[in-house]
Amino acid sequence: MSTQSQSFPGARQRTFGVELEIVVPWLWEGEPDPNEELASQLPPILRLPLDLKEAYESRIISENDKVLRSVYDLFTDILGTHGIPADIKDIPTISSTDSSFLSDSMAGVSILSLDDYNKWGVKRDDTVSGFGGGYKWYGIEIVSSAERASTESFHLIRYALNVLKSSFRIAANPSCGMHVHVGDGSELMPLDHVRRVAGLFWAADPLLACIHPPHRRVAYYSQSIRERSNLAKGAKASQKDNNELSLGCCDVYIGGRVRHGESPISWREENHRKRHLIGYGETRQRGHFEPFFMKDPNDELKVKNAKILPLSSYRIASDENLGVDIQVEEYATSKNNWDAVPNTPYVSTRNRETPRYAYPVYNPKEIGSTEFSHLEAKAAEDIGIFLGAREIFTCLTSCTIEWLLRAGERPNYNLSPYACYRLENRGSRPGTIEFREAAGTVDGGWAETWARICVGLTHFAIHAPVEDYLSVLYHIHRAASERAPYDVLDLLDDAGLFAEAAIVEKRLLQNKEEWGLKFMPNLEDSDFPDTLFSS
Repeated sequence: MSTQSQSFPGARQRTFGVELEIVVPWLWEGEPDPNEELASQLPPILRLPLDLKEAYESRIISENDKVLRSVYDLFTDILGTHGIPADIKDIPTISSTDSSFLSDSMAGVSILSLDDYNKWGVKRDDTVSGFGGGYKWYGIEIVSSAERASTESFHLIRYALNVLKSSFRIAANPSCGMHVHVGDGSELMPLDHVRRVAGLFWAADPLLACIHPPHRRVAYYSQSIRERSNLAKGAKASQKDNNELSLGCCDVYIGGRVRHGESPISWREENHRKRHLIGYGETRQRGHFEPFFMKDPNDELKVKNAKILPLSSYRIASDENLGVDIQVEEYATSKNNWDAVPNTPYVSTRNRETPRYAYPVYNPKEIGSTEFSHLEAKAAEDIGIFLGAREIFTCLTSCTIEWLLRAGERPNYNLSPYACYRLENRGSRPGTIEFREAAGTVDGGWAETWARICVGLTHFAIHAPVEDYLSVLYHIHRAASERAPYDVLDLLDDAGLFAEAAIVEKRLLQNKEEWGLKFMPNLEDSDFPDTLFSS
């Protein structure tokens, strides 16, 4: 019997989108090309009509809008002509320094669907700039549609960039970044998933930084969660949980746990009257383990005088992370050997072309750079993987995790959609985790690979068996303690990203000298003891 018409249960497919910051050189029609001798070997230079020149030079705002719109129209037309539906994403005179997809003025509209982001877009980015070479420059951002993670959707990134750079001269300089948003479609990620993702990227942050140029580590809009976040500087989850949270606050109701069998978070976002909060609270008290369902509307009169207790009154247990949070706590406290994870040096599952890279230590020369003066202060010392992971796994809400990992204007792993003020009125903002540390690129192959890595590591963090998840944290800890070899390529292999690991291996070798990467010395296994680890 054919099974083509049958549907089978499966895991939710991850969704993602990319934001590609680029600089565009341009000239007026008839203006000589500064690189005329190379023009035949280069893509066409973007040219704008002379009838806009007077307005542009006199800085008439309304007419300058027309100049910018001409640029946007050309880019959206090129994408559309090659089968990629595209539109202008913002009004040119509005700065797009905020990486969220829509402005706060959209708050209060209905929860979004993927249809809200079914086109690619072009928008202005005032954080990006180009100069010199005899050209005029615009910094713009190419925003992909929201896509289900699939081979075709990843290939589309490569295709779109190749279309643009074959149609116009475009570039990516140090002011440019590439941002990847990973989410659950229109849904917010539940607390247990946010815990796991945050825990993994807290641990892996220094390793993953090796993939990117060193200047991205200290960029204002991608500040390291391991070096400059509240958690890195010693903040505790209890500081926020005890002082700010109560069940009457939607942060707890929406950002708290979703038990097996309960409606998704979007239902809670649309239903948070007093009866819902009380019904939710009853299932979180000691001795209650049943899923939360909406109370009968006829019970409204009965709950008018009922109190909504503070969150500390409820027992918050984690089904999915049972074993992770307990063992992270045990290890962070005792620093003893951990039975749940391997006590032997890591063995790669594939044949590597290069030795392992040494665990990176970042000591940027911050004095004298104007950009560094805007960074959050760097933590005096690294508190370590397990002390940080313990705080993340004790968080009672996803907004507490966001607060712990908050660093300046934007951290390199950005959870801003889970901040308190956004949970309470999300509107049509997507509930994504944003990866910000990647440098801007016009290399479609690398852009595709990095998007695959962001999605793949998120998927691993959420779905990996407890022992596999803990094993990765443990191996990174050993590497950080300079006691065992484990690098970013091993991390990708552990997550099943074998093809991506091979591409990254070549990338690291190509940039090894420029980025200051070092190989591990060729030591024997016996040189890496399995006890006496530091935190």
